[in-house]
Amino acid sequence: MILITGAAGFIGKRLASSLEKDSLLLVDDIEKISACDGIKYKDYYDYRSFIEQLENDDDFAAFIAKNVDIILHQGACTDTTNYD
Repeated sequence: MILITGAAGFIGKRLASSLEKDSLLLVDDIEKISACDGIKYKDYYDYRSFIEQLENDDDFAAFIAKNVDIILHQGACTDTTNYD
């Protein structure tokens, strides 16, 4: 499987669209899921719950570790005033 972070952003969405298949896992803000309409993918995770599940759910973390072959990290904070 391929995991794409920032999947609803400008670059992430185009990347997901070009790799479109059943084994795609998309991660981004759940409020932006509509940006991925029309793209074929296995699952879409809100980035907050995805991180929480990785940290707290051993079965989920094992599933990701076992099944994800590549992570394409496109997620970024575009707020230029954010210093954190």
